[in-house]
Amino acid sequence: MAINSKLTAALLLLGAWGLFALIVPGTFIPGPLATLKAALTLLTSKALLDILVTIGRTLTAFFISLMLAIMIALAGQYNTAVRGVIRELMSFIIRIPAIAAVTFFVLLFGTGQLTIYVSVVTMVIPVTVLSISGLYETINPGLTTVNRVYRVPFLRQALYLYLPTLFGAFEATFILSYSLTFKALIMAEFLGGLSGLGYGLMIQRESLDLEKLTAYILIIALVGFVCQKLLQGGLRLWTKRYAAI
Repeated sequence: MAINSKLTAALLLLGAWGLFALIVPGTFIPGPLATLKAALTLLTSKALLDILVTIGRTLTAFFISLMLAIMIALAGQYNTAVRGVIRELMSFIIRIPAIAAVTFFVLLFGTGQLTIYVSVVTMVIPVTVLSISGLYETINPGLTTVNRVYRVPFLRQALYLYLPTLFGAFEATFILSYSLTFKALIMAEFLGGLSGLGYGLMIQRESLDLEKLTAYILIIALVGFVCQKLLQGGLRLWTKRYAAI
């Protein structure tokens, strides 16, 4: 039933796109067939390499951000003062517009890999930290009180209390972090990259080739969707195995 609903939604979207392309002038937006032809042409040239570069960067930035966010969130559970400082710092960084952060890092480091990774990690970590901290707040206060009374070492608390709680309800945080990573990375490549899908999108925008530009947008959307579904499926398999142990 869910598959039929998704297929129906996709067909309706394609129909609306095709109808819109017929109504408005052809120079405004290309239709689905013209976009598909342009996408196939791009995939036989530079776009395929751009896809591989962007996927590699996304996975690298995602896991770096995730590991750092878990460590920062765990540090916030050490005591109330540290938790308050972390919360205020993360909340402040979130308020900075993403485009302003990327532009700042472009001015600081120039265009290239370093700018892309620093920009993405800076944008992803605060949201992930606050999300993970919200999971920790669902822990039974009685358990944390017992740990304090019996002076259980913090490392043991992390291994047997905080991390199991995180992994038990991790899917939403995982998908949120990945989605934000992919979007932030495309923006960073667009503004400060020299390769990747975001950079390719910028080149097509400069060339004013609407068919190729729309094709790049379509490729970016499909790559983001497919990668998210693959990661989500892998996470569910891993979670089942973890729960069975």
